[in-house]
Amino acid sequence: MSLEYCVKIESLKKRSDFLALRRAPSISKRGFKLVRGDGRLRVKSHGGRSGLPRQEVSLMEQDPSSEENSVRVGYTVTKKLGNAVRRNRIKRRLKSAIISVLPLQDDKNSDYVVIAHRGAYDMPFAELIKEMAQALTELQLAAIKHDRTPEEKARGAKAKGTKS
Repeated sequence: MSLEYCVKIESLKKRSDFLALRRAPSISKRGFKLVRGDGRLRVKSHGGRSGLPRQEVSLMEQDPSSEENSVRVGYTVTKKLGNAVRRNRIKRRLKSAIISVLPLQDDKNSDYVVIAHRGAYDMPFAELIKEMAQALTELQLAAIKHDRTPEEKARGAKAKGTKS
């Protein structure tokens, strides 16, 4: 029996997509930092006064060309982590880890940025996958908690108040 995954994983390549996730919720682990944002956030750049670029983050409608169940992932590996061979190996390891874990999560139309740390190079791959799964789960739970309706938030505040 084989499992079919309905999630298409695309790459983040534009700087503006990375900038849109700059203040998004994140989780740090030993080998990486995982940032999760809404897949509909985009940064628009246009000239401001005195020729300086001005940027604004806006909520855009889903692109008609993109698939409904797509997840975009970007990878950041700085030069501090080593030469090009080492950085590329780290990027391949992180990419393999997120590709093996992401289809098992029930998360669609989100953007992720994986920022590599030093531990990503030497960490056993099984441990890297385990930490990636934990980080994805924690970020999804944080997003669910954040997206509650005002009524649900009020009920949560009342429940906390009754226990004290």
